[in-house]
Amino acid sequence: MESQIDPGAEHAVSFPAFHAVRLRTPQASGDMTFPAGTRGVVVDVHKYGSYGVEFSSPVEDVLIVAGKHLKAA
Repeated sequence: MESQIDPGAEHAVSFPAFHAVRLRTPQASGDMTFPAGTRGVVVDVHKYGSYGVEFSSPVEDVLIVAGKHLKAA
């Protein structure tokens, strides 16, 4: 799933690679939804405040998530 990110928008959060994070809001990937509070690890830092986050529950997957949808774990 790709988050819709405005390249001109400022994002208050910044996470380095391998930082533990939790979802602030649910994120969908296909027919699976990762609920708010799901814990993951940043595996890639993308432009414009988005991150590749690896989750192991409810299924193992890497999602691209906008920083505004993440908080430190």
